[in-house]
Amino acid sequence: MPGLLSDFYKLDLIFTIKKHQYLTIDNNTLTKHFPIPKKININEIKKVRKFKNSYKVETNKGRITIFKDLVEKDSLRNLDHFFNGLNLKV
Repeated sequence: MPGLLSDFYKLDLIFTIKKHQYLTIDNNTLTKHFPIPKKININEIKKVRKFKNSYKVETNKGRITIFKDLVEKDSLRNLDHFFNGLNLKV
């Protein structure tokens, strides 16, 4: 039974991510919408750490973890280019 509930949760997660964008960048704000919405002002980004499966975007006030598996391939290339353009510690 726990495996079945886990499968339903995974399906619900996939449908939620497909229905709503996982990540947006607009109005000088980077917003991760799921699972708990978090926003970072782009001007406050101090460091972007790149890992195999994720990015960790850090400010003096907090951090957002972006999981690469949840970002579409084209958007992931754009995101990587965006982070490189910030000229921060990577």
